[in-house]
Amino acid sequence: HEQLADTFWRTSTNTMQRAISGCKYGSDAINGVIVTNTRDSITAVDKKGDPLAPTVTWVDSRSTAGSKEIADQIGPRKSVNKMMWFIENRPKLFEKAHKWALLDAFINNRLCGALVSSPADARFGPIDHETLKWSEELCESTGIPIDKLTDIVDSGSTIGEISGDAAKATSLRKGTPVIMGSGDQQCSALGMGVIKPGRIKATTGTGTFVITHLEEFFPEPYVMWCNPSAIPGKWILEGVTPGTGLAYKWYRDNFCEPEVALAAQTERDAYQIIEASAAKVPTGSDGLVLFPFMAYDLGIFYNLGFK
Repeated sequence: HEQLADTFWRTSTNTMQRAISGCKYGSDAINGVIVTNTRDSITAVDKKGDPLAPTVTWVDSRSTAGSKEIADQIGPRKSVNKMMWFIENRPKLFEKAHKWALLDAFINNRLCGALVSSPADARFGPIDHETLKWSEELCESTGIPIDKLTDIVDSGSTIGEISGDAAKATSLRKGTPVIMGSGDQQCSALGMGVIKPGRIKATTGTGTFVITHLEEFFPEPYVMWCNPSAIPGKWILEGVTPGTGLAYKWYRDNFCEPEVALAAQTERDAYQIIEASAAKVPTGSDGLVLFPFMAYDLGIFYNLGFK
């Protein structure tokens, strides 16, 4: 699962342009900007922060025998697995890269020249959960040079200002403060009010995430993730079914050729046509159940031995 890194930048700038064009007061009404993103997606970048290869996304499950052994000790940190895979299989690219940037660092750099990540993103790498800094011990045991990793900055910290180039690309005002954001699920939890114990949220996209707030770190149970919250010093506990949205796309691509053809003819979205048909099915689907084993070694499926 790879995607051209510049695609993330283009879609980000397009979104900002459209948002500002619809804002009554324009860019002058914007007091600051943060980046929130899919976590655990890494990109090899040069000293300018430009990509040397496509971004390896969060659903990518490549690993090595060594990374699987490490995962048994430190849990499923997929950014570690990916970097260990590149060390073993594409060593020249690994060495050529100035940094292996997480997605927030890549976008932050384009906005203000700060190649930095939040603890929420860094948590999937060789990080010490007590300090929320890179662990020299884990870097040594995994073979990942610590100088290949971007700096970690707490969410809510000012990391720079919108540059002239970024202002042209985004329609934001040059000099607008850029604030360190957090992961997509952390920001989702914050926005939905999951900021104290006893509250839970569930959201579905590429995957489905059920998340609750924690006041302190909780040792990760067998199939759940404990990650830094968007609120510094707090945590979230995540139950993840990684392939729900992927299953929808898989169904469209494999079983819905007539609907896709009709969509092309009528300039409609194929999913809207599929959903209109699905709405006619009785509640319960006559007992048919689909469980999305689309990324079987992530989330709740981790280490269960599925093939």
